[in-house]
Amino acid sequence: MGRAVSRHGTTTIRDSLLGERLILKKLPSSLECGVIPRPDFAKKFAVIGANYGSVDDRFVSPRTGKTICAPAGVAHFLEHKMFEKKWGNVLEKFSQLGANANAFTSHTVTAYHFTCTGRFWDNLELLLRAVQSVHLTRQNIAKEAGIIQQEIRMYQDSPDWRVVTGLLESLYHRHPVRVDTVGTTESVGRITKSILLECFRAFYTPANMMLVVAGALEEEEVFERCEKLYRRHAAAGRPRRLRVREPAGVFRKEITSYADVKRPRVLIGFKDEKPATGGERLVRAALETDLLLAIVFGKSSPVYLRLYEKGLIDESFSASYLSDRGLGYCAMGGETDSPGELVEGCLKAIRRVRRSGISESSFARIRRRLLGGYLRRFNSLEAAAVRAVAGRFLRYNPFSVLDTLDAITPEDINNRARAHLREEAMSVSTVLPLQSKMQ
Repeated sequence: MGRAVSRHGTTTIRDSLLGERLILKKLPSSLECGVIPRPDFAKKFAVIGANYGSVDDRFVSPRTGKTICAPAGVAHFLEHKMFEKKWGNVLEKFSQLGANANAFTSHTVTAYHFTCTGRFWDNLELLLRAVQSVHLTRQNIAKEAGIIQQEIRMYQDSPDWRVVTGLLESLYHRHPVRVDTVGTTESVGRITKSILLECFRAFYTPANMMLVVAGALEEEEVFERCEKLYRRHAAAGRPRRLRVREPAGVFRKEITSYADVKRPRVLIGFKDEKPATGGERLVRAALETDLLLAIVFGKSSPVYLRLYEKGLIDESFSASYLSDRGLGYCAMGGETDSPGELVEGCLKAIRRVRRSGISESSFARIRRRLLGGYLRRFNSLEAAAVRAVAGRFLRYNPFSVLDTLDAITPEDINNRARAHLREEAMSVSTVLPLQSKMQ
């Protein structure tokens, strides 16, 4: 699985189990282009991503060599502004071409994509045209800032948003993941035209971007057309990111806030002390932690059933792990009438698995289930293409996931539990009803 073969300027990564291919070529503009052939699919999907996200707020400009410290939320702000051009609204034009288009900003990636069944080449030209320039004026920046600030105020009224942001603020001392992707009302207010242009010119360069298309497409035609459609050159190269030195341990052990809710929310988080920056190590840590959490807290686990029978959890309870370039943490929790009892119940389960390990039968059953889930995801054009972009940016083979999952052993899971689920690296975020504050 995941074998790479280079020939005539292209690299083909094959997966024998899935019958999948990812064909890659570096275009003259330095843009990397990938094709995932799906000859039996009627719809087509294209995504172009910039290796740039919310945590990339400090970098050295490739044009000037100066250190830039951008306000939180610039990557997300730029994502919004890329749809507004002198020649019209990009989303409206996609709609006129019969495509469903959107974008997203994560901690480390900003991506623009569309799905269509017809007029694919017209839509692809529009996508590539949209990301090669940005239209910024003092008026449209002020208008966008107001829209995003209102969006942030709406988020602040959400107890689910507050319990997550509270957890990240508690787990991390300095890492920019402490601040939500959209930024804060204050940071958005400090975003200027010069900052937006600096970040656009640094990160929206061909060498820092990747295009992947999926569907009934011939790779040679895709490469030829993209060479004509995307001619922007990156004269200054890539920006150099400046990493924040994140201290060991958590910033604080717990945080409590209050909101207009009937039932409390609680999240228990564990911070990775030495997270991977990419490569197969990042993939393995994510898969091991996914397996661990599913075994201990999955809906078929004895722990979940016991907590449910006690009335400490309901269907809102979940346990998940997030990893990205240079960061990793897991979180478990949900709505509950007894936050303290739920935290103690989860800790008892964690202490037990750290002490006694997992059973081989549970491991085998959950690994089969996760394997099936990953196989189903590859059936999606969208998921396969987005995973290909993320894999290239994080320096791992997108088809290696299945190989890695197959190689993991129960002992690997036990070692991961002892290394990751450490109470010294734990914090708890709780959102309580307003009336409890008044009592």
